[in-house]
Amino acid sequence: MDGIFSHDGVKDALTHCASPPFFYQSLNREIALSERKGHIFSLIRIVLNMSSDYEVKIIEFSHVLRNLTRDEDLVARLGELEFTILLRGEEREAATFRKRIALHYENEIIRGISQVTVVPGEGALEILNRLDAEDLLSLS
Repeated sequence: MDGIFSHDGVKDALTHCASPPFFYQSLNREIALSERKGHIFSLIRIVLNMSSDYEVKIIEFSHVLRNLTRDEDLVARLGELEFTILLRGEEREAATFRKRIALHYENEIIRGISQVTVVPGEGALEILNRLDAEDLLSLS
């Protein structure tokens, strides 16, 4: 496990996206903010389809994700071939984001994508379990 996070533990060393511990901490903050102020947010999970020599493609993909998101959104690499994006806003913002990804990739490296929107009173573990349970859909 050494070397997969940056020295500060906030970023994934390969992609410079948020690390899992930082993402989970940010998710809990976002849930608290949502409960206090009524903000809505969604999580989008993207699973890539790559075999060998994938590091360059993952780095490129992470750059595209960060360029497609707003400053208030958070892109995290939660698995070797898995990214999760925390997007503030209504479901339509998440749908628009998925369309922007589809314009760039058209399923060439993406195995599937899933999305959930926060439900009031739901905790981080419940949201993440619901996201994992969602079927991965193709971009087309």
